[in-house]
Amino acid sequence: AGKPSKQRAIRQMNGSPMVHIYDASSLLHINRDMAREFSLDKRNIADTCRRNGEICRSYGRLDLLPIWLLAELIATPSHLPQETMNEDPFRKSLLESLIMHYANSGDIQTAVLLACLFDKCPSEDMPIDACRLIAPQLNSQISPYHTVLPLDTKCSNSNRQQLKQFRSNSWSDSMDWMDFRQFQSDSNACSLIRRTKMPLFDQFKRAYAEILFGWQLLSKRALILKHTQNAPPQQQGVEFVTECLECNKPKRTPKCEQCKRPVLFCMLCCLPVRGVANACLACGHGGHTQHMMQWFENHNVCATCGCSCLERTSELLALIS
Repeated sequence: AGKPSKQRAIRQMNGSPMVHIYDASSLLHINRDMAREFSLDKRNIADTCRRNGEICRSYGRLDLLPIWLLAELIATPSHLPQETMNEDPFRKSLLESLIMHYANSGDIQTAVLLACLFDKCPSEDMPIDACRLIAPQLNSQISPYHTVLPLDTKCSNSNRQQLKQFRSNSWSDSMDWMDFRQFQSDSNACSLIRRTKMPLFDQFKRAYAEILFGWQLLSKRALILKHTQNAPPQQQGVEFVTECLECNKPKRTPKCEQCKRPVLFCMLCCLPVRGVANACLACGHGGHTQHMMQWFENHNVCATCGCSCLERTSELLALIS
């Protein structure tokens, strides 16, 4: 009885290895199906928080129910005036603490949803047609050419731009007092998120947008990016630019598309470089990375001009950083 089992074990050892693949997505804090159903409707933030809590319940994320309940309480209007409610330090500190807690815990999905829901003022429950023109009360001292109609402060910026047709062209557009930045600052003034935290939260949103891009949820990604307030930081790095020997134009690619010729040649093997390359930031000579490593293991200067490439490059990188 023991012999067949021993032979079976030997056959398994000599056979092809077995690869087991497990789906560990349930162990992560983010969920693709939940991301598809989550809502960012700001017409009623309290109802949106309640709806997102029900989505978490349906997917078994009972640990998120108290968070969305707190968010619902934060969004619930109180009996205080609107200005006092939006400037309530307890609401702001509680909301920012929740966002930072989940961001530090790795649940960037919940952190970004909270940051998006409370980053700006919710749209008021009024139709677009409610934007009304207030008749000007002109006296005899006002010039008849200044026919600008005062606008209701509740009108959106797009409607204000459309209402410019009601004024005379005698007033230059350069004197137009309707500045979009003013309205944008007004919408941010009643946000429950401090301005100092917005750049950090925008980084969270961009990171979550990349996750949505990988999930092919492009509409959700675009919606998240619409809630960013600050421009992304410019990428800073060091790159070397080569020059085509035929057209004498600078190129950032290993091949000139116009001349159909390689533009970067290795200084050691004199062959064109199509893969990974390194070059000195001082003299500009370089080539295949493997060839450069082999050369500088035994030499301290450039093989072409005698430049101390390692020292000069280190000095330049220290200045840049």
